[in-house]
Amino acid sequence: MNKPLLDPAIEDKAQYVNCIFSGIAQRYDLTNHLLTFGLVRNWYRLLASLVVLPPRGRALDVGTGTGRIALALAQANPESHVIGLDFCPEMMAIAQRRIKVSGLGARIELTVGDALDLPFLDDAFHCVTTGFVLRNVVDKGRAIAEMRRVVMPGGRVVCLELNNPQLPLLRYIHRLYLHRIVPLVGGAFTGQKWAYRYLIYSLNHFPSPEELKGMMEMVGLREVNYKMLSGGIVVVHVGVK
Repeated sequence: MNKPLLDPAIEDKAQYVNCIFSGIAQRYDLTNHLLTFGLVRNWYRLLASLVVLPPRGRALDVGTGTGRIALALAQANPESHVIGLDFCPEMMAIAQRRIKVSGLGARIELTVGDALDLPFLDDAFHCVTTGFVLRNVVDKGRAIAEMRRVVMPGGRVVCLELNNPQLPLLRYIHRLYLHRIVPLVGGAFTGQKWAYRYLIYSLNHFPSPEELKGMMEMVGLREVNYKMLSGGIVVVHVGVK
């Protein structure tokens, strides 16, 4: 099935993205594992290591999907309470099953919500995280501002995202892999080749690490810094309220 790619600014993007993830939910984790050669688990663990919660601290994972980051946060922070928020029921159904099997269901809560209008009071969390989500929202600045709003003063906002590496040879190999291999493998395992073409499109229209740093600073986050992972194909940003 060939779906048209769309401009990141159009109003129907939320529905389009929901359609993508509902269609690939059952094979999402397996496909990610294969496409990243298992590195995705290391990225989630590194993100969780950047979150230090006090006893009985509260963390929010925006766009939690199948719950991988929410679980990593709960495992890295004993006694913490983690809320995972997403707007795709099919992805959240998988997260619910995974959390139940983990035995951490008492400390992880899932809720349906919109990253652009988080259903929480100001200063409600010690930390807010998001992984591979910002490229899928219509208004990135608003999403970051919402995360800043709900985190407590002194708390961190941590964003994990895909990136185009800068080293010429790695950039060439990465581009070749994205355009030739990713749609083939993604399509073979999910039956949704067009969804993985959208992944390429969204990455190519995503801000650079410096630009994203500037967006985080613009909404009032301080001490913003970022770190390249795996040769620059992934980047993690951290800002403090």
